[in-house]
Amino acid sequence: MLELTLDRAVVAPGKEVTGTVAITSSGPCRALSVALRFVERSARLGVGAEVLAELDRGDLVAGQRYRFALTLPPEALPETGTGNLQLFWEVRTWADRRLAGDPDARAPIQVIRLRAR
Repeated sequence: MLELTLDRAVVAPGKEVTGTVAITSSGPCRALSVALRFVERSARLGVGAEVLAELDRGDLVAGQRYRFALTLPPEALPETGTGNLQLFWEVRTWADRRLAGDPDARAPIQVIRLRAR
């Protein structure tokens, strides 16, 4: 139902993450949202920081496309991990559907540190 495309998958802290959410099949929807999320993947899966934007309300129609721009926090850290823990950034989009599973799509973001001059 949803297709997520990023303009760039490598982003520096404080810069914008931009892309497009495309609707691939029609259906009822209360809200279409996109979020830039800092994810902790461990034995107790969790999400830390989140930058959220609502793209639309109402039913989705195949062929619709939505542009988005979310700013990565200036203090964003690059991906890191150990055997039991992974920390990373991702973009997630989802359609909030009443009394039904919420379809979603995700794309990882690689955060790079710019060197000080």
